[in-house]
Amino acid sequence: MNILPYQIHNILKIYREPATRPEPVEPATSPEPEGLEPDRVEITEEGRKEQIKREIVSEIIKKIR
Repeated sequence: MNILPYQIHNILKIYREPATRPEPVEPATSPEPEGLEPDRVEITEEGRKEQIKREIVSEIIKKIR
């Protein structure tokens, strides 16, 4: 497999950009109004099974290394 100069240039450009960008300033947090619930995320059964599979695979990989 050949790696072309423009591909190397693109990769270097991507990794150089975060170093040149100023640190993002976090907005001031305001107290949440009372009575509002935080957003809720619901995962389907299939999504939950896939998530469990990924967690198990990552644990196995960590143990192997």
